[in-house]
Amino acid sequence: MGFRPASLWTLRCISAEFLGGIALAVGFFASVVAALVVGQLFVAIAKAHWAKGLWIQAGGYEYPLLLMVIAVAVGGPGRYSADAALGWDG
Repeated sequence: MGFRPASLWTLRCISAEFLGGIALAVGFFASVVAALVVGQLFVAIAKAHWAKGLWIQAGGYEYPLLLMVIAVAVGGPGRYSADAALGWDG
């Protein structure tokens, strides 16, 4: 895909999706993490999925787009989030 060095970008991608997903699920730095996850998924769509069209059966961007929408929808501190428990709910 043209990312150099590949090992560094692979580690960043894995971290963004795995650790960012966990942080978003528990609501830790929810707004920041949601923005980072959306950014990472935007790059994934642009580099790997866009040319294949919308539908996932052909390798398209349907699923990453769904994940982006979910990250935006839950991207704020909720009542039972880690942010709220720490008093960071603004």
